[in-house]
Amino acid sequence: MKWLTPSMISKRLLYGYIFLWGISYLVYHFFGIIELGKFLWVIMVYFLVFYAIYWSVKSIMSKESVGFSEFFIVFLYKLSVFLSIILLSGGFFTYYQNNISPAQMPLYTLSNGEKTLKFQTMSHIARQKFYNTVQLQISKAKRQGFVLFYEWVRPWSKESQLVFDTALGVEISPEFYETFAKVYGVSHQKNEDFLNIVNSQDFNIDLDIDTIVELYLERVDPEVRSQYESIIKQESFPEFVKKSTNAEENQIDIQQELLSRLATLNNQQLSILRYINKSILNFIIKHEWLREFIVQRVGLEDIFGVILDDRNEFVAQQIANSEFENIFVIYWLMHFGGILELLKEDDPNWEIIKTGYSYPISEKKLPWN
Repeated sequence: MKWLTPSMISKRLLYGYIFLWGISYLVYHFFGIIELGKFLWVIMVYFLVFYAIYWSVKSIMSKESVGFSEFFIVFLYKLSVFLSIILLSGGFFTYYQNNISPAQMPLYTLSNGEKTLKFQTMSHIARQKFYNTVQLQISKAKRQGFVLFYEWVRPWSKESQLVFDTALGVEISPEFYETFAKVYGVSHQKNEDFLNIVNSQDFNIDLDIDTIVELYLERVDPEVRSQYESIIKQESFPEFVKKSTNAEENQIDIQQELLSRLATLNNQQLSILRYINKSILNFIIKHEWLREFIVQRVGLEDIFGVILDDRNEFVAQQIANSEFENIFVIYWLMHFGGILELLKEDDPNWEIIKTGYSYPISEKKLPWN
């Protein structure tokens, strides 16, 4: 009994060759001859490895193995089917996230019967059109008698900034967001753009870096705290931090390396990279469980406990104790749930009475629209 009939050989070989030619053309078109050579070399290596495994198993079982060329037909066909599934699944995922169901950034309107709160959730990188929409919402709200409460973690002492950056493993700066905005082909949040719209009734309700670091050091183990405190006192730099004491230089290198790699891409390659990255970012924004999982996996629960929980408490207190009855808040998306929970603990009458949405990363665009 033959392993493959002539009809099967013909159809599988045709499908395999057509797919291999098509994907090879795409690799060459977008990445060049060198990457195409690497791609074909990887396929050949996998073929040889799988054939060696197949031949070894057949030999151990004392069974006859098929020939080199016949195995290649099956290998090429199954590889083509596998890659087809991967490409189709990936293509559908990116298209669905970017065009059919992109992430939405809510604008919540809340009230407890005495105060009205408009809470615009924010993304630190987004389309400029999204930020323009937020500016218009602030302008409209201020003309209705609202004041602006805004997020802005202001840097303070150099020592605290070093501890903060070391705890996060990266320097959070305007340049940091600007660099990543270029990877996604979007803009980045500039707090100054939201201030002094209509009037100067703008209030920064946030913790400074010194306070955040102080609260963070209270959460960590005594041994780790003493090592950080030695940084603050400028006595010495512990081994576990030495890799990060040149954080500014290393982070600049990382940003420059990222920008230099982007510069090597042509317009088509850059468009594909940004389209894929946008789909991933849309997916992350839409799923709170995924954002929480990422925080847990990177092992930053202590510092994020301050960045989220302690800042949420501060914001909720500022809202509850404010003399203003109409408040427009702009704050990162991940803060809203915690702030709302704290407001309701203080006053159960707080409830969402209206929700509006805008698209931060990509707008819904369907062929039939």
